Amino acid sequence: MSGCSPTSVSPDESEKDDTEPSLQLTGRVVDQAGLLDDEAEKLLAGKLARLESETGPQFVVATTDSLDGMSIADYSLRLARGWGLGHSKRDDGVVLLVAPNEMKVRIEVGYGLEGSLNDPFCAKVIRDNMLPEFRDGKLQEGIMAGANKLITKMRMSPTIELNDNEPSTASEEKMAS
Repeated sequence: MSGCSPTSVSPDESEKDDTEPSLQLTGRVVDQAGLLDDEAEKLLAGKLARLESETGPQFVVATTDSLDGMSIADYSLRLARGWGLGHSKRDDGVVLLVAPNEMKVRIEVGYGLEGSLNDPFCAKVIRDNMLPEFRDGKLQEGIMAGANKLITKMRMSPTIELNDNEPSTASEEKMAS
């Protein structure tokens, strides 16, 4: 997986340790920081479910109160890997992570989607669609704008053949419910 955020990661931020994120996968939208109202969360979860069933990739939108002392790059990568996002053969998982207390946002992309969701595109989504809303205090609107832009792009480049979207890991099966 690779990811992008509007700022670069300093060498000391990317050091590895055994710390795992405390955020638990509970569905396609994991709003621990409470940034989305119920209606927005339900709407977004439905869009993400349709995206997965129609085009293949698994996309989770997550918010967290704390990065647990990690860089957002390490945190998002550990979430994606720990949750087992994406089909194992296609490596097509995506995490849109917002950490409002640290004022950080990142899009973590599986290698199977890097052709369409490359770093420059993801950085542009953050910079042009999300950050302007965040700066105006409209976190929900920024999350929705970013997610919608990513969904639109992912629909243009589906990763599955018809009937090739069978779950292959426990995490994928949990998300189907």
